[in-house]
Parts: sequence; structure tokens; C-alpha cells
Amino acid sequence: MLTIAYLRVIRDFELEAVLYAPYGEYRSTPVYNLIRFVDLLDWTTATHLFLKAGYAEDLVQRLENAQWLETGAQQTMQQVAAALRLARPDEARQSAFEWAQVDIEPDDLKLQARPFALLMKRVQKEFLDIAPDEPDQGDLKQELEQQLAVINWNLGRGQILSAVTVAREWLVSALCWAVGWNSIDNKTDSKGNSYQEPEWRSEEVRKPHGKAEKALSALKDLAQLPPGDRDRAAGSKTPVACRLYKNRPEFSVLLGEIWKAVSDLRNDLNHAGMVHSTTPRSLDEIVSEVNNLHGRLEELAKHLWSPETVPPSL
Repeated sequence: MLTIAYLRVIRDFELEAVLYAPYGEYRSTPVYNLIRFVDLLDWTTATHLFLKAGYAEDLVQRLENAQWLETGAQQTMQQVAAALRLARPDEARQSAFEWAQVDIEPDDLKLQARPFALLMKRVQKEFLDIAPDEPDQGDLKQELEQQLAVINWNLGRGQILSAVTVAREWLVSALCWAVGWNSIDNKTDSKGNSYQEPEWRSEEVRKPHGKAEKALSALKDLAQLPPGDRDRAAGSKTPVACRLYKNRPEFSVLLGEIWKAVSDLRNDLNHAGMVHSTTPRSLDEIVSEVNNLHGRLEELAKHLWSPETVPPSL
């Protein structure tokens, strides 16, 4: 099996069979085709690639050919992988939850399918860590928790661009939670149809240079000042940033620091290092910041869920 795996990497060929006949001292002996062991090796490799690197094409192809999973399972897997890779956290957590609900019970399957089913159960466990509950578009706290899981999943598999892109939006939502922008508003579109819109998703809050980004930029400026100068300078910032800093100074400074770090990192990555600077940061600096991102976001999340409250007037 090891030799076959090696040969398939260095040579392009189609494997027809793996034949084995036990020695029978010149008597007729049965001949066995062991290609199912190669199938298991391929399934294991495909699953490992997805769990460790987020590469899903091989696994999706095998799911399409499998006859023991319910219809649509492979499409759901494809959607999860694409959403994780392309920085679409809403679709990622919804598809992850749906995949985790696929009925995969090895004991109910034919004997030959059970090893493959156990591999898929391992994938389900991974997705349950992202979305243990069905996503609720009206629950900001759940959204923050599940999106953080998406960010960490991508960081752990080298999907850095996607992780950093989602992290920037996660910080905007974190500010919304901290200042109490978590209501559901009733709106009417241009055709007179009524609909509900989460406050933290509204254009007023979330657009470039909107309420949230202005407050985050103000907190970033405060975070870069010496500690002794922050109290005095806070009064000149936006009302939202000023009130948040007065009520939760440690959290506000941390949020401002991470907002600057993630924004700079996103610009470096999305502009391919061609930022408007005569002295762009080195690749080693970028890699170091990426490696520290998980810990910094987890630290901020602990502050975010602390029992401290912020007045609704924010």
C-alpha cells in the first residue's frame, strides 16, 4: 500500500486492481483484489487534507461517488469548503451546521462502508465546533461565537486571507455588541415590503466610515497614546468611543490595538504587500502577526463576554 501511494505521486497512472494470492504449494488458491484498501487510503488522505488544510475537492469527489450518504451531502460539503475559503462566515456556519446533521451511522451501513463513515463522523465533529446550534441571524452573541470559530478554523489550516478578512468584520460586530447595537429593526424597502434588519448589519452602522468604524478608529488613536494621556484625549473622540472608554477602558484599549493590527494586516495581505509606504513591513513581521492573531482575538472575546455592562444610551 505504501509503494502504491508513492508511485501514484511520482507517476500518473490509473490503478485497476491490487491482486493477491496466498502461496498454496502448487495447489489452486483463491485470488483476492485488495483495491478496497487503496480506497480507504484515498478516503483517509482526502479527509486529512480537508481537516488539516481546508482542501475539499478530493473529499467532495469521493462523496459524489459514494452510495451510502443521503442526497446532497456532497453539495453541502462543497458549500462549507467554499464559504470557509472565500470569507463567507454566514454561509460557512449554516452549511457546517447542516453537514453536522447528515445521518451517518456506521452500524446501519454495509460492512464495507463503515470505515469511510467513521472518517465522515470525524468531519462532523469538526463542524459541530463551528456551529453547535443552528445559526440565528437575529442573535449577535451567537454570531460572534460562531464567526470566531470560523476564524480560528481557517487560521489553523493556513487559510490566512479568509481568516483576516472575517476577523476585521468580527471586530466591527464586537464593537456593536459592546455598545448595545444588537436590536432587530423593522424596515420597509422601496417597494413597500416590510422586513427585519439586525441593527449591527445596518448600513448606518456598518458602511465604510460609518458609526462603527469611526468609533473603532477613535479607539485605535486612544490605544496608541501613552496611558496618562488617554483620559484627557477621550473627550475629543466620537461620543460612542468616549462613553465606551469611560465605562470599559481596558477593553476599549485592547479593541483599539487589535483593530489597528488587523486592519494593517488585512491591507498588507489584500494589497499583496504593495501598500503606500516606503518601508513596507517584512514577511517575518507579517507571519508573526498572523501567528499572534488567534490569541489576541480569544483575549478580546473573554473581555467581550465579561459581566460588565454598558449603558444602553451608548
